[in-house]
Amino acid sequence: MESLPPQLRCTYTLLLPHILVLATLLVVAHDYLPKSSPILRLEMPPIEVFEPTHKVQLLFELFRRGSRQPRRKSSQFIPFARKQSEGSKSSLLDLPRVSRTSASERQHHSTSFTSSTLSNNDSQHLVHDHEYYCDPSSATDDQCCTLKVETTLFRVLRIVLCRDNSAFSKRLWFGRKDCGGVFNIPGEADRFRDLLWVLHTMPPDFHFGSQSSDSDDRRYTGLHDVSLSRLLNIAELAHDYSFPSFQRWAVEKIYRFLLRCSSPESTIPLPSSATSSLSSSSSMTFVTIDSATSSKDDDPDEIYGRILKVSLNSKHPHLLDLLVQRLVVRILWYDYLPGPALMEPIIRNRSHKPVDTLLGVINYRMLVDLPQVEHRTSPGRLSPPQHVFPREMPIEQRMEFLAAHHSLTSSWKQVRENPPELRCQSSSSSDDPSRSKRSSGSSMKRSFLPRGLQRRGSSTSSNSNESHDLPSLHVSCGNTWKRVWRSSCRYAETRSKSRDDILGMLKVTMLRIRKVTADDGNICLDCALEGLEALDVIRDKVIDGLPSMFVYR
Repeated sequence: MESLPPQLRCTYTLLLPHILVLATLLVVAHDYLPKSSPILRLEMPPIEVFEPTHKVQLLFELFRRGSRQPRRKSSQFIPFARKQSEGSKSSLLDLPRVSRTSASERQHHSTSFTSSTLSNNDSQHLVHDHEYYCDPSSATDDQCCTLKVETTLFRVLRIVLCRDNSAFSKRLWFGRKDCGGVFNIPGEADRFRDLLWVLHTMPPDFHFGSQSSDSDDRRYTGLHDVSLSRLLNIAELAHDYSFPSFQRWAVEKIYRFLLRCSSPESTIPLPSSATSSLSSSSSMTFVTIDSATSSKDDDPDEIYGRILKVSLNSKHPHLLDLLVQRLVVRILWYDYLPGPALMEPIIRNRSHKPVDTLLGVINYRMLVDLPQVEHRTSPGRLSPPQHVFPREMPIEQRMEFLAAHHSLTSSWKQVRENPPELRCQSSSSSDDPSRSKRSSGSSMKRSFLPRGLQRRGSSTSSNSNESHDLPSLHVSCGNTWKRVWRSSCRYAETRSKSRDDILGMLKVTMLRIRKVTADDGNICLDCALEGLEALDVIRDKVIDGLPSMFVYR
C-alpha cells in the first residue's frame, strides 16, 4: 500500500469501500428482504444494476501494474558475464566460444520470412527454378505463392507448403490479403529445393501420422535411395519450418543409413587412416567404422556435426548413441581428432550424457597425443616422461589435463594389480544357468579367437561334462589367468608411449592374452572367454568415466 503512487493510493482508498458497501447492500436486499417489502414495492423507475466484478478486477490490475519496479536498463552491469580479450589466439585446444541465444530466437531465426514486391531491376537478376515453378498461365495460378531464396524464385501451391500444420500455414492460409507478394526465405536454394522435393513426393495423407518403412518407400520413386546430404537438408529445414512428420521420416532414414554403413556386410570403403588400425582393433565392438559422407567433397566433421544437431533436435536417442559410438571408435583407434565444425556442437550440447562421454574421449585423445619429454635426474637415470603443453593452451585446461593424467595412471595401477575374477565353478553346465548361457555364446565368439584356441575349444566342448566335474581344472584356470594377466599388462607397459594411455594398454593386453591363451593348455575355453569379456567391461567403464577425470578439484 505504501509503495503505490499517491494518485492510485487515493483512488484505492475512496472507491473500494463504496464498491464493497454497494455490493453488500445489493446482496442483502436480494436475498433477505421479502418480495412484499415496502422498499421493493415503491413505485420507482427501473434501475439496471451491473455486476461490478470486472471493474474491481480492472482496478486491481491497475494497482498491480503501478506497483511494479522499473526494469533494469541494458547499460547496467550484468554479473558473471565473460569478456573475451582482443587479440587472443585461437587453436584446436581452445574451446570455441558458443553464442548463447534464447530458445525463442533459435526457433524463429530460420522461420522469419518476410513478404515484399519485386521491382524490374530485382527481377532481372533472378532466375526461375527449373523444377518447382508453376506456369503462370495455368488454372491453378491463383492458388500459388512465390518464394525467393537467394537468387532463385520458387512458385508452388500454397496447399503444399501448408502441409503438416507447418509455419507456412500461418502466413499462407487462404483468404489472407498479403499472400500475393514474394516471400523472402533465408538459406540456400539447393537446401530449400530438397524440402520442396519431399513435400511434393510424399503421399497426401503422410502428414496424418503414418509410419514410413523401407518397404513403403520402394512404392514411390526416389524415396528408397536418398543421399545423406538431402536427408540432412530435409531434417534441418523440416525442424526449422515445423514439419514434424517429415522430420521424423528424414531422421529415421538417417539412422538406417548409418546402420547400413556400420554393418559388417557394408561395402563402403574405409578411410586411408583407418585401414592400418583395423587389424589391431581391441575387440569385436571396435570394428567397422567409416566415413558417413556422401561424396568426396563433403567435410566429415561438418557431416557428423549436422547429424549430432539433427539427433538432438528430433530427440532420437538411438541415432545419438549410434553416432557417439562411431565417433568414439574413430577417435580411439583410427587417430581421428574432430575439427572446429564438430567441436562447437559437442561443447554446446555437453549437458547430454552421450555427448559428454564423447567430449571426454576427445580430451583423452588430445592428452595422449601431447608430446612428452624426459629429464636426466642422475647418471644413467631418467625421470618419468612429462607432457609438454602448448603455450596457447589455457591454464584451466592444463589443470584439467593434469588431473586426468593422475586419475588415468592411478586407474591403470589398480587394473594391473587386480586381475578380473573368473566366476567359473566346478558344477556342471546343467546345474549352472549362467555357465550354460556362456557356453551357448562360446560358439559365436569362437570365430574371433585364434585357430589354436578354436581347436582346443572344440575338444574342450566335447568333453565339457568331464571337465566341469573336476574342480582342479578350474583352479588351474584361475592361477593361469592371473599369471597371464600380469605378464600381459607388463608387456603392454613396454609397448605404450604414454603412461596415461590406459585404453591403448588395455588393447595391447587383450591381444597379448588372446595369443598366450591360444598356446597355453592350462586354461579352458570358457575361462578364457570370460576373462576377455571382463576386460571389455573394464574398458567400457573407463570410457564412461573419462568426463569425470577431466575435472580439476
